[in-house]
Amino acid sequence: MFRAPPLEESAAWTSTRRPAALLALVATKVEPLEGGFTLMHRLSGGGIVVRALRAPPTQRRLFGKVDPAGFRVATVPDLRSISPFQPIIRAQVMAAPGGTRVEATFRPHPDARTHALLFRLMAAVLLLSSLMKGLSDPGFALVGCALAAVAVVVPTFRARWSFRQACARSRAQLAEELDLVDVPTTAAA
Repeated sequence: MFRAPPLEESAAWTSTRRPAALLALVATKVEPLEGGFTLMHRLSGGGIVVRALRAPPTQRRLFGKVDPAGFRVATVPDLRSISPFQPIIRAQVMAAPGGTRVEATFRPHPDARTHALLFRLMAAVLLLSSLMKGLSDPGFALVGCALAAVAVVVPTFRARWSFRQACARSRAQLAEELDLVDVPTTAAA
């Protein structure tokens, strides 16, 4: 069966601040989160109910947890960027020459893809019923099989696109809030 690889992105930044000073700054910018990150249903700006990370009431742009080695945060979504694929950022803070290096991974909430099973079930039912009807009408079977493929593939690509867009917004917001400088990535030869 078609199984998409897990969604994950990474980034690295530098800061002229020492690790302790950077973590102290992070603590002032992050609304503390009780418990873990959870999903909730929320009305988007377009009037559609979507699942999104539950952010505590805050005026800050980030929420999560800070510990001595790094932080786990997410950006507080605005009405235009609500998505179940909003990344949770797990960052490690390490001393580096001239300041600090921050290495982060971006992953969606583990439950963000729970609806994928429904799309796959729908595709299986559509495929089966199309093949059964296809015995008497081959054209119907062809169309049904194509729609079943679309029901599996399109949500996966849409999830990846939404996740990448959310990562780009989160990456820029985190760098702006903490005055971080991107570390250029090099492609392997």
